[in-house]
Amino acid sequence: MALIDLGKLKFQWQGTYATTTAYETDDVVFHNGSTYVATADIPATNTIVPPSHDDFDEMTQGLNHRGAWNNTATYFLYDIVTHESAVYLANQAVAADNAPPSAFWTLLLPAPANDVLTTAGDMLVRDNQNNNSRLAVGAVGATLQVVENPRHTFEKAFTYSVGTGTPNTAILTDDDDATNVQGSNTENATINLSTGRKYKITFPALEQTYSVKDPNDSGYNGSGTGGRIVTNPVSVTTTATQGGSLTLTVTDTTPSTLVIRNEGNGTDIATINITTLTRIPSFSGGAVSASGESNLGSRCANDYRNTQTADILAIQQHAEYGRGGIGGNTPGETAFQAQSVVAKNGKTYSWGRFHTVTTTGSTYGAEAIGHLSNTGTTDNSVYTAQMSLPQYFRAAIAGNTVDAKFLTDLNGTNLGYTIFDTPKIIQQYRVKDQNIVLTENGMLFKAGLGTSVGSNGRGGVVASNAALKNIAAYDQDGSTELVGADRPKFKQFAFSAKDGMFATTAAGTDAIGNLMAVSTDGEVFIMGLNNSGQLGVGNTTANYFFRRINPTSFGSVDIVSVFCFGRSGAVSAYAIDEDGKLWGWGDNGNGQLGDNSTTDRSTPIEMTAVTGSAINGKAVTHVMGAGADWGRAKFYILTTEGKVYFLGSREAFGQYTGSYSSTSANATLPVELTDASTTINSDNQEVVSMWMSSGRYPTQWFITDGGDDSNIRMYSCGYNLTNQQGTANSITSGASASVESAWNLAECVFRTGDATTSIRESVGTLVKVGDPCIVYAGRGVYNTGATAYHFMLDSNGQLWQSGNMKSQNPSLYIENDNTVDFEGNATNSIGWRAVNTQPEPFVSVMMGDGALNNENWTCIGASGNVYFGGPAVSESAGLVISGFHLKSLTI
Repeated sequence: MALIDLGKLKFQWQGTYATTTAYETDDVVFHNGSTYVATADIPATNTIVPPSHDDFDEMTQGLNHRGAWNNTATYFLYDIVTHESAVYLANQAVAADNAPPSAFWTLLLPAPANDVLTTAGDMLVRDNQNNNSRLAVGAVGATLQVVENPRHTFEKAFTYSVGTGTPNTAILTDDDDATNVQGSNTENATINLSTGRKYKITFPALEQTYSVKDPNDSGYNGSGTGGRIVTNPVSVTTTATQGGSLTLTVTDTTPSTLVIRNEGNGTDIATINITTLTRIPSFSGGAVSASGESNLGSRCANDYRNTQTADILAIQQHAEYGRGGIGGNTPGETAFQAQSVVAKNGKTYSWGRFHTVTTTGSTYGAEAIGHLSNTGTTDNSVYTAQMSLPQYFRAAIAGNTVDAKFLTDLNGTNLGYTIFDTPKIIQQYRVKDQNIVLTENGMLFKAGLGTSVGSNGRGGVVASNAALKNIAAYDQDGSTELVGADRPKFKQFAFSAKDGMFATTAAGTDAIGNLMAVSTDGEVFIMGLNNSGQLGVGNTTANYFFRRINPTSFGSVDIVSVFCFGRSGAVSAYAIDEDGKLWGWGDNGNGQLGDNSTTDRSTPIEMTAVTGSAINGKAVTHVMGAGADWGRAKFYILTTEGKVYFLGSREAFGQYTGSYSSTSANATLPVELTDASTTINSDNQEVVSMWMSSGRYPTQWFITDGGDDSNIRMYSCGYNLTNQQGTANSITSGASASVESAWNLAECVFRTGDATTSIRESVGTLVKVGDPCIVYAGRGVYNTGATAYHFMLDSNGQLWQSGNMKSQNPSLYIENDNTVDFEGNATNSIGWRAVNTQPEPFVSVMMGDGALNNENWTCIGASGNVYFGGPAVSESAGLVISGFHLKSLTI
């Protein structure tokens, strides 16, 4: 090495060393954590880097300021970066995406104390880029919740195009935001996509084959199929006039780096970096309206969201709503002439008809609201349900560790209870004379009419409860109450009811219905009538101890959700275990247990293990049913493959089911819906949720993931006398084989007011319709001459209506045709109609029980405001005089 005379050097700092840069004598460069000086001129074509090159001498290790931290850059010892207004020094080599602060970095200068938190109540949040950011304090009454915070470049869909430069490059453009363009005519695009999401990629008409590949796969090659990953479809071959698209679903097992490329080995290659889907806290709700009303509404009482295996949903838009309704126990249908909401504070509020009908021994809610109301009258006052908390919960707060599990939510997160706290209600169902609720910490409560046995789970006759009281649980023989560590913590419940669970007949002697629930340990508990063996214990003797079914009845595999349908003695019960196996027991009069018989079963049978069954070996996610009240049970099973299978009564050739038959024989083995391949499963679509009205003549709706084009769709079948399907099909269901096509599945149509315009997606200047999310089916049809109406909420919070609401529409201009000539002589809405007068996005809906004079409805706004309307029968529309204008409720 040459000796350096420091007195003669004139140093010139040139930054980080590059082999493509020419250097002169005395130039100083930084390389791999050390500083070097050039002792001779170095050409730009040099290939040897310091310290190997004789023309460089190492000076000393020094600091290198690299500017703001970049998650794609690699850093070296003694690099200095700025990050979140602080300054950090690298104390070792740092790989890309390792942000400070961490073990790799030493804090030199902290961020100013007030740089992030600016307002009292602010919180510091770590976002998906590992940056600290400010979360402003929420409005009064707002709820702090965890939301997904993806790191992806595009939300849902993007288009691939080829740059005009040489060589060709890949350019990606966001389909929802044309200004979001990645790549250019000189640079290939590089994007981030998040796990747990599905993305649609559209390709141009360029006579090329495109695919997504793993560049680290041992078989990877720019040409041909080498390295392809499984997408839907696996590749796209375009023509000079026709492009194409594929769907990429990113999972936890997807390789961390992918490329979208031309399989002709072209230079147009887009790189995908797979990032983990992160979560952050966020405030929601709590805003106060201009009129000063309280904004406490969260959902309506009978809204079954988040109770049906929502953890395995495929589509983000449906994560809030679970797999769908449960049919006969219809989501959205309220108690007779009464309404309830669950507020953001976890309490329930009720109003309407509370009086007792002494001639039948039945009640319409005097006790069921969980409050001592003015029994014997109707009441438009809003009553808050009172909860009688059990001693074991109070003891747990005081420090008793035996019941400490009731101090956490269903996921085991501590809720921080004090002696002044009451657990929030997360699931509620109101019927005429009963009110069942589940709390956030897994306790079941009931209020309502007594006189019948078993209504507190302890087997005996009890008095009416004017407050919500805890339901006890017993072992499988009903002899021992489960306490302490054995006391079950429940995560979901279901029940069978029509005139009221555990209600009495006119004679006041016979209990009606069953209550069942599943615990966080995966065990099933049930009580009630047992005429069909629905208690699952091998006999047909009624039992009113809320007792556990022996886990060996389900192969000792944990159960994740339970369902029951029917009323009185004719009840069918179902359970889905964590492996997706479906178990059924109880009433089988129409073959609804899928074992190729009509024999009732008093112990659970595995329906996914029946020889010859179409669901043999498949995994099930959801079950729904209706019609059992009339001995015409109709059941639907949804599998993880996104297919729907039918079981039960196909009266009149199956015209009310979507499952055509040349006879009216029962379907005692599951069968796919008749035209599924051309509707709900066409273009690689998978059903993600299903909904159903009740009654002998029900209507069904099925929402899909959109398949190849990812445009979520909704289809319907079943009864359609008043166009309640929303398919723009005015043909009333036929009753002979010659017209079977008139009632099979059809795609729903969404209309915004102009009868000549039917839209589903954004076309030109047309308004984009949000993705269908949840159907609120009112009381179903019990005779072939009856009318029906239903609501649907889309992903934008827009309310839609189908069927005939007569004079009580929630919108002045929603297709009544008797006053506004949308379709001439039509008497009902053709297709789904948007409710044009809603004041804000809605999150929940509830309707009356379907009688002609009970078409009242309640809607919850995104802000928490409660709106209602319809007839003022028995004050069930709250303070509203009969009409169709939205009103706001002060709670």
